[in-house]
Amino acid sequence: MIKDNIDFHNVEEFVYNPKTHGYKLSRVPGNIREKLNEKAQGMAYNTCGVELRFFMESEEVKLKFSRHIGGDNILNHGIVTVYQGDIQTSYELSNQIISLSESEITLKKKYLFKNGLQKISQSFNPELIRVILPYDWAHEYLGVEGLVRLPSKADYPPDSFIAYGSSITHGGSATLSSNSYVFKLSQKLKKDYYNLGFAGSCQLDKEIAEFLRDKNGIF
Repeated sequence: MIKDNIDFHNVEEFVYNPKTHGYKLSRVPGNIREKLNEKAQGMAYNTCGVELRFFMESEEVKLKFSRHIGGDNILNHGIVTVYQGDIQTSYELSNQIISLSESEITLKKKYLFKNGLQKISQSFNPELIRVILPYDWAHEYLGVEGLVRLPSKADYPPDSFIAYGSSITHGGSATLSSNSYVFKLSQKLKKDYYNLGFAGSCQLDKEIAEFLRDKNGIF
């Protein structure tokens, strides 16, 4: 879905929060989410496989988020990885943290790759910024500062696949979304990916089966 000139990859619905004026990110539409088993309804908001994709037009861009967790024993921060094309950016940009309070992910053009390593980016446009959100819990988008430009399909791999499964698909214990097997498979295959991992709640609900059926051939 598109918002603020950003492609929210693997997001099917923005759910507005009037208290924060932010948006929770659902990987399935609301009319499907509300019919899933109870645990899967919550898992739909977990941001595994969710990326914010754009080109930087200003020298600095700030993305604002907050983290929503489901228990007292859960880490109060999640780790964001930033890629440029197929390659993780330098340590000045990646990795960054989203915490329970409002957090900023700051990107600066001067730290982007100019040439060199970016020449080996074979799948995605080597100038494309990919902000890869944590897989483990829900993260609310609060807005962007700076100028960004929306990518087109030509900036992505021509082919893609959908992964549906339980905790391993979701990314369980991978630490970073970019270390999940779904992400690694997309790199190996040089294809784009859509992660529909539902940890502990992958029951192939009728509505999910129909959603997967309808998406077949569209991506």
